Amino acid sequence: MATLNLSFSISGLLGRIVTGLGSRRGGGRKAPVHERDRFKKFTNRARAVLSLSQEEASRLKHSAIGPEHFLLGLLREGNGIAGQTLASLGVELQQARQLVEEHMGRGTASAYGEIGLTPGAKHVIELAIDEAQQLNHHFLGTEHLLLGLLRQGEVTEILERLGLNIEQVRTQTLAKMHIRDTKSDPEHP
Repeated sequence: MATLNLSFSISGLLGRIVTGLGSRRGGGRKAPVHERDRFKKFTNRARAVLSLSQEEASRLKHSAIGPEHFLLGLLREGNGIAGQTLASLGVELQQARQLVEEHMGRGTASAYGEIGLTPGAKHVIELAIDEAQQLNHHFLGTEHLLLGLLRQGEVTEILERLGLNIEQVRTQTLAKMHIRDTKSDPEHP
């Protein structure tokens, strides 16, 4: 079986990652085709996580999306492997939101318009792509974002305060991926 190359341009991908992801705050502008193509390997759920992460950053009045916002986006999306894994381990969105706010504080940024990514968030996506490649997957799903988040490390303290062990989360995620791989899943062609 041939594999798709997931090594698309990280700098190009991350330059305007939130454009065209269906953000309600972006003025409804549709991204040009070349920008949308950067996301063709992202599942619909992974795209939703990026958009929800932007909403979480805006809600906290942060000027950029960080790994902590990805965690909240994964929890809000909830139906992907990452959200299912976190829920099965007892993580609740409200508790995670509280810990993220305690950890990061509230910002002063405007809640309107597009916001960029922190270097940590960019690194999470790079690591997620690496996870997908190592697993020989032809797509980037919520599970890869969670695995990248675990490797990146900025949310380790928050996850530990939620009572989680990083290796346990990784093991559970991989187990859910294996179960999914044995079934037909329309989210992952």
